Amino acid sequence: WRATAACAELRALLREDPSGTCDLAAPAWNEPLDGPGSHPALDAAQAALASARATTVGTTSALAPTVTASGTAAWYATDGGSGGFGWNAGAEATVPLFGSGSGYADVASARANATTAELALEEQERSLRVALATGEARHTAAKSTLEARRAAAEAAEEALVLIEERYRAGTASLVEWMDARQARDTAAIALAAAEAEVGTALAELEAARGVTGE
Repeated sequence: WRATAACAELRALLREDPSGTCDLAAPAWNEPLDGPGSHPALDAAQAALASARATTVGTTSALAPTVTASGTAAWYATDGGSGGFGWNAGAEATVPLFGSGSGYADVASARANATTAELALEEQERSLRVALATGEARHTAAKSTLEARRAAAEAAEEALVLIEERYRAGTASLVEWMDARQARDTAAIALAAAEAEVGTALAELEAARGVTGE
């Protein structure tokens, strides 16, 4: 009964209704979803970098001199009675003043923040690549293990059926029947654990792909 109880507990973790017996029917797992074109975490890192760069541009621009252009035009007359229009133009540069160099400190801080955001984006990209590769490998391995465990469970079930027939016919002992029953239950527990692993690997892979529950 310990094997049956353990199998029922595993199936409860798979959100199945434990019936008190170890059902060999496997849940139908779907293939992993592809997810959006870009991972939400990567989008957030890119947005943070864009904001940091915009702040850098803003603080740097505040230190630039302001150039003011001016021009005048006027009618002029000569002694001979003739005249015409004349004009002149000029430009003036005004350099903003900052107390105690605070403006330059703001620029340095903004540039440091932008560098930090760039490094964070690179790290996020690396992390997602690793997570995706790990998730795909785990999901592939879990599916292979599930197929092997399913075959073993089916073989154990068939062996139990044969032993039960022999036991009823008096050609197999009670010990043989009990051993076959224990082997069937052990194989069923292993199958349930493999099913749970496929579900976990599926969730991990979809998370790496940026799939959300929305």
